[in-house]
Amino acid sequence: MANQNPEKPPKKYDIASFEGEEIIERKCPSGYTARYIKLHEHWKPLEFIETGFAPDPRTHVPELRKMEVFDDDVFIYAYPKCGTHWIWEMIFMLHKGKGRFDFFDYVKEWENEIKKKKRNYLCLYYEEMKKDPLTTLKSLAEYLGIPCSDTLAEEIVHKCKIENLRIANREKFDHRNQSGPNPEMNDPDKMYRKGEVGDWKNWFTVAQSEEFDRVFRKKMADSDFQFAFE
Repeated sequence: MANQNPEKPPKKYDIASFEGEEIIERKCPSGYTARYIKLHEHWKPLEFIETGFAPDPRTHVPELRKMEVFDDDVFIYAYPKCGTHWIWEMIFMLHKGKGRFDFFDYVKEWENEIKKKKRNYLCLYYEEMKKDPLTTLKSLAEYLGIPCSDTLAEEIVHKCKIENLRIANREKFDHRNQSGPNPEMNDPDKMYRKGEVGDWKNWFTVAQSEEFDRVFRKKMADSDFQFAFE
């Protein structure tokens, strides 16, 4: 589900110049050379900044200090990979007054937001992406306002097939970057799952499937979303 302001065209960040800055380069075994800039005693990757995909932190961070803050805002400060999302879930449930995550409430909240038409949303279904990825890709390109020829679309669809992504991930895996307590995360073949539609049949019993159908029909009776399960 994507969000775009209809009043303004998609905007890319200005490509920053780093002339005169201290930059280091690191070449990975795959042949890719990564560039880093030193900011506030930390080395930051330049890949997304140099392409305009991410803002220049030298100017963006000071601008954040001007952001309007409300009395009920909650800020979570944490070092990467130290349970940030875990804490976020706890805070979210505290605000909701529920000790669980409700998929149905989450989906219906988004549906209500979309119906307000205050912003321009693009809803994508995984099952439709699997069934007709070319049409989905063209819809995404049109929504983002990015020109996309049939040749480019077909090339992207081919490159983004699960099996091709798995192969690319294995070929570009940098064994020197292994870290963390979970050894499975160091296995590039486990980066992608099967990506199949209907795999729930291999896990749900008949009784569980019937119970899910009953709950789904009750919870989503007034929803216009069209879900496919196989």
